[in-house]
Amino acid sequence: MTTEMREKFDEKAAQEFYFMTEGLPYGYHNFLYGWVDTANDNWPPLLPRDGVPIVFSILEKVAPKTAFTFFSEALNKRLGTHDLDIEGLAAAAAERNMTVSDVMAMVELDGWEYTSEEPRDGLSYVCSAYVAAMYKAAGLFDGMNI
Repeated sequence: MTTEMREKFDEKAAQEFYFMTEGLPYGYHNFLYGWVDTANDNWPPLLPRDGVPIVFSILEKVAPKTAFTFFSEALNKRLGTHDLDIEGLAAAAAERNMTVSDVMAMVELDGWEYTSEEPRDGLSYVCSAYVAAMYKAAGLFDGMNI
């Protein structure tokens, strides 16, 4: 870290961010979407790009809360919808000339809060996103167009 960045880093703000997020569950709501950043090109070779929505639509029949937590809630965030199941999400995407894979590739926005039935849900971060959010809270990105 450069001297300029060290001087810019607000340790108190970083600690406040930590205490605000302490105890939140790991980013299971959005872990899948950090890997899928294009609709077509980032899938493992043996996994067809339309396979994930199909698997979750099957899971939705036997464990709807699990499918919502790990898949549907994040897609609802991306489409600006609420509580749609996978069939409804596919229809909402089609109305926008998109596929479910296109929706999965949409960027996760800072500040989205997840509301599944976990005891303490809310902001959802995977490890690298958490560090970046803490740096942002500490002021390292002030003045940058991020």
